[in-house]
Amino acid sequence: MESNNVRWEECFIKADLKDKKVDKTSLCYVSCREGNDSKCWSSLNQKDGGFPDTFKAMLKTVTNGDAIKVPPGAPCNNFAGYCDVFNNCREVDANGPLSRL
Repeated sequence: MESNNVRWEECFIKADLKDKKVDKTSLCYVSCREGNDSKCWSSLNQKDGGFPDTFKAMLKTVTNGDAIKVPPGAPCNNFAGYCDVFNNCREVDANGPLSRL
């Protein structure tokens, strides 16, 4: 996505899903970083200090300023999980039912 000649690319917010304090819902929102900037910004955290004005402007144009949820089944946590229908990031279970396919 581009806003005001700034190139934004999708990225992932990473967290330890076993940590009970992690808000697993927050990982199921579109996140972007500006070019090669290593800071990944979630569209959910627009009130955080330092949130880029160019990202706010892009969200205002695209969604009227609302955070963007990813659809169920989308990867989260840098492909270590997936978003369920309740918009929670769930860890991929390597020994789960999909391993038998």
